[in-house]
Amino acid sequence: MKRVKRKKDKHEELEREEIRGALDDSLRELIDGKLLGEKIIWKNLPWIVAFTLLGMAYIHNRNRMETRQRERVSLIREVEGLRGEALTVSLELMKISSQAEVVRRVEREGLGLEVSRDLPVLIKE
Repeated sequence: MKRVKRKKDKHEELEREEIRGALDDSLRELIDGKLLGEKIIWKNLPWIVAFTLLGMAYIHNRNRMETRQRERVSLIREVEGLRGEALTVSLELMKISSQAEVVRRVEREGLGLEVSRDLPVLIKE
């Protein structure tokens, strides 16, 4: 049993070293410029450019949507604040325009106006 485990361990270690070596070779080729000189890169260059542009468009679109979402949230908060203010102003206006308040203000200003005792009459054309 121990021999099987040791063989597996050695085999896994060899695989890891091969992967490290392949990565080191790829990095060397990239730094040296050999990778860009190969035909496979030049052959697939239109696809690489297309995917790069598509990725840039995706990133731009996402950033623009995040900005608009932040603006939307700030506008919603502003509308909620203004809604409360509108209710307050509406209640004050209703209070000021009540008949008793109008009579009090007319008397206080001394305009000499009186409340009509007659019912309103509808004028027909």
